Amino acid sequence: MRVLVLSGSGLSAESGLPTFRGAGGLYEGMAVEEFLSKDGYARRPDEVEAWLDELRAASVAAVPNAAHAALADYQLRHPDTVLCTQNVDTLLERAGAQEVIHLHGRLDQLRCLGHAHPLPLGQGTRTQAPARCPRCGSRLRSDVVLFGELAPAYRVLQAILRRARPVDALVVIGTEGSLLPVNAFVGAFPGLRLLNNLHRSDSIDARLFHHVFEAPAAQAIEEVLAELEAWRAAGPDAPPAALADVAAARARCLADPPEP
Repeated sequence: MRVLVLSGSGLSAESGLPTFRGAGGLYEGMAVEEFLSKDGYARRPDEVEAWLDELRAASVAAVPNAAHAALADYQLRHPDTVLCTQNVDTLLERAGAQEVIHLHGRLDQLRCLGHAHPLPLGQGTRTQAPARCPRCGSRLRSDVVLFGELAPAYRVLQAILRRARPVDALVVIGTEGSLLPVNAFVGAFPGLRLLNNLHRSDSIDARLFHHVFEAPAAQAIEEVLAELEAWRAAGPDAPPAALADVAAARARCLADPPEP
């Protein structure tokens, strides 16, 4: 790995998909941690699947934005780039990304409860798919990680982070850091650290990053990638501080702390 991109729902916001937190978010006005949970699914599986079908339809109708396209192109030009997303849409793949790690599952497939066999849905819906796995006969459900469930791909992310070296870079885009311990990841990361969020988050300490870009992902992405290209051009022996005065950046953050 040379570059790890960790993205959240803010990456897809400009494609018309609402973010999962904040005003206008998918969770606004909903006790989503209860409804979209392991226990909630056990109580009301049909209602949860119907809700996910609505999200699935919105994702199918959405179009990849400039951030998706730029990241897919960057991965094509630099195959040592790992794209890791918390999003269950497949807009990165539709933009041309060759490989994406989906931490919370993906809407375009089902999995069986018996052996986790995947069943592609494409642009279809849960109601159009069989009720049981064609391989083992166990019940099928949407391949989305719900609250209270284990996320197997977290082990993949942790393994990647453990292998990180000073010559690697971590880019965090469009996430408030409330589900994943982003601060812990960033604080332990030995290389270049970039953050792109629309606004500051109480769950992410901007002082841990070398550069912070406060703008929508589709607007900031070219500047973010330009920073990565400058870092690559500086060579593997150049420390991240050669690209940014980290002490000064941290001093500015201390003088202007995140709003409560």
